[in-house]
Amino acid sequence: MRALTQETPLKRVFAATLLAFVAVIDTVAADAPDKTLAREFIEARGYEKAYAQYLARFSLFCSDAPEEAQSACLKSLQDKIGWDAIKTDVLDLVISTYTKEELQAAIAFLKSPVGSSYNAKGEQFATKLQALSTDRLQGMMSSGSPAAPSEKGSVDKK
Repeated sequence: MRALTQETPLKRVFAATLLAFVAVIDTVAADAPDKTLAREFIEARGYEKAYAQYLARFSLFCSDAPEEAQSACLKSLQDKIGWDAIKTDVLDLVISTYTKEELQAAIAFLKSPVGSSYNAKGEQFATKLQALSTDRLQGMMSSGSPAAPSEKGSVDKK
């Protein structure tokens, strides 16, 4: 029986596998973004503002509640799904979705003049898309069928 300190082919394979595994872990860890970078991305992308607008749509559910219950309903929405309630989860989502390199490139783009314009037009686009959807829904409700594109006015072009 060989002594435990003797080198065997199995020990060499195990050692090589272990070293390769550690190298992969180090590479993945070095490529992982941190919370500071994730926060910078969220800010550059304007997610907090966009989420506030998204959340405002949910407040319509509270308008159907009796007046005395509306403030409790709005508070509950803020407590459960408001930005302060989810921002840590959003940071984790950004970190688990994007690499450090992707976030750095996205931030550089979003802070550039073209990227700033892209963000601003994204908000305009979302507003126009919402109006288009609302028009179609109203047409569907009034006629009993979805409005065809030619039946409604076109979306404003730049």
